[in-house]
Amino acid sequence: MRTYDKAAYILALQDGMAAYAQSVEHGYRRAVRMSVKDFRELTSGDIPAKTLRRLGYPYAVDGSGPSRRQRLTGKTQYSKVAMRGRVPYLPVNKQTGRLQRSGRLKGPTGPDKRYELRADAPYLPFVLFGTRSLMARRFDKVIQRRFGARWKGIEMALGG
Repeated sequence: MRTYDKAAYILALQDGMAAYAQSVEHGYRRAVRMSVKDFRELTSGDIPAKTLRRLGYPYAVDGSGPSRRQRLTGKTQYSKVAMRGRVPYLPVNKQTGRLQRSGRLKGPTGPDKRYELRADAPYLPFVLFGTRSLMARRFDKVIQRRFGARWKGIEMALGG
């Protein structure tokens, strides 16, 4: 094992390690900021509620057939119901914008400098996990997947 007795060499090594740690932290913060942008993107759908209603509520759990109102009134519009499959699963449609505005980044906290992306819209669990009549729209999994890919790219770029 080699012994380093020159203080200048040891200080240079320490500076190199500090620069590496700073690069990792910078990359992590950048990946977190990109996750916030992903949240905004995945909650910014622009299909109006009127159009969704006209299409027979395409995010209903059953996913087929006319809406309850159409069944009760007998006014089934097959041409509009046939379009149900053409509505994209993501992004979540922005009606009032409350969900999109509620996204907040908290952190860094603790010794490992963790960040949390939080949203305090009261209906968020219903959007994420669904209900008896509404399908789950797991945009949180998309954000996690994108963050993981970014982090892997940062690690590879830094030689880790």
